[in-house]
Amino acid sequence: GLCILNDPAQEDYNQRAVFLHVLGDAFGSVVALGSAMIMRWWETWETRYMVDPILSVVLVCLIVKTTIPSLKATLHILLQKVPSDVEALNLKKDLLNLASVKSVKNLHLWQMDEKKKIASVNVIPLDEQNPSLSEINKIFHTYGFSMTTVQFDSQEAICEPVFGNEK
Repeated sequence: GLCILNDPAQEDYNQRAVFLHVLGDAFGSVVALGSAMIMRWWETWETRYMVDPILSVVLVCLIVKTTIPSLKATLHILLQKVPSDVEALNLKKDLLNLASVKSVKNLHLWQMDEKKKIASVNVIPLDEQNPSLSEINKIFHTYGFSMTTVQFDSQEAICEPVFGNEK
């Protein structure tokens, strides 16, 4: 069971959390047994009853130390943060370097899980002909995005929104 959970090729955040939980339980059992043996067999040691709380605090510190990275990674996904391995400005520059792209608007980048990255973008073409969707998707693919939504907007769609009946 532990070999499957420790296989880096199969690793995801859930498996890592399960592995750390099992490891914490096992280490907790070792701490409890060790504390009981010390308190039982070292009767001449006056402070032997301090071993259990001290080892328990050490165990809690180790559990917290190993939990924080998983918690941070999970929060980044839940808060839909830009994936840490993606430079959004470089991606936007690569899109703007396409010959038929005039502008890039509403670029949104996020992760669904530790492997699946998603992007959406509005592209304004330089002329009436839309840029190649395959070229745009190829750029996103080089940054590791598996799902993209590309919307082509016309030049008229660039104007500022109007509120009310102002003339």
